[in-house]
Amino acid sequence: MAGRGRDLRKRKQRPGKIRGSKAEPRVRACLLGGGSLREASSLFTGITGEKISLNAMSHHHHAIRMRARQVLEMETLAQELVGQAGG
Repeated sequence: MAGRGRDLRKRKQRPGKIRGSKAEPRVRACLLGGGSLREASSLFTGITGEKISLNAMSHHHHAIRMRARQVLEMETLAQELVGQAGG
C-alpha cells in the first residue's frame, strides 16, 4: 500500500491531547528535566483530569526532542553565518 511507510514527514500528525493543553508547559519541563513518562503522565492527569497513555506521552516526548534538536541546529547555523559574515 503506497503512502503507509514509516516516513512520518510525509504524514500530517494529529495534535494529540497534550499539545495546546494547559498542562503542556509543565509536562515539557518534567520531560526535559529528566522526569519519566509515568511522572509526566501523572502530572498531565493531575492538571487536566484526563488520563493519557504512556505511549501517547512517549510520542510527545519524541516530538519535544525533535523540536529541540531543530532549534539547536538552527542556532548552530546562525552562529556559522554570523562567523562568516564577520570574517
